[in-house]
Amino acid sequence: AAAAERKKETEAASQAAKKAAAALNEKMSQLQAAQASMKGLEEAKAKLEHDVQAAAAGLKKEKDAAAAAQKKAAAALQAAQASIKGLEDGKAKLEAEVKKEKEAAAAMQKEAQLWRRRKRNWRRRRRRRRRQRRRRRQR
Repeated sequence: AAAAERKKETEAASQAAKKAAAALNEKMSQLQAAQASMKGLEEAKAKLEHDVQAAAAGLKKEKDAAAAAQKKAAAALQAAQASIKGLEDGKAKLEAEVKKEKEAAAAMQKEAQLWRRRKRNWRRRRRRRRRQRRRRRQR
C-alpha cells in the first residue's frame, strides 16, 4: 500500500511538472506575440514622428491646415507611445511570470527526482534486507 502511495505521489509530481511546462510554453508564445506587436507599434511611431516633422515644415505654406494635421499626428504619436509603454509593462510582467513558471517547473522536476531516488533506495534496502534474511536462514 505504501509503495502504491509513493507511486501515486511520484506520478502526481511528474504530472504537475508536465502541466507547469505547458503553462510555460503558453507564456512564452504570449511574450513573443507581445514583442511582435511592439515592433509594429514602434515602426508606426517612427512614421508618425516623420509625419510630425513634415507637418512642421509645411507650416509656413498652409499654417492652419498643417497645424491641424500636426495636432492629429501628435495625438496619434502619443497614443502609440502609451500603447508601447503598456506593451512593455505587459512584456515585463510576462517575463516575470515565465521566470516563476520555469522555477516552479524545475522545483517540481526536482521533487519528482527525489521521489524516484527514495523509491529506488527503499527497493534497494528491501532487497538487501531480504538477501540478509536469506543468508541468515541458510547459516
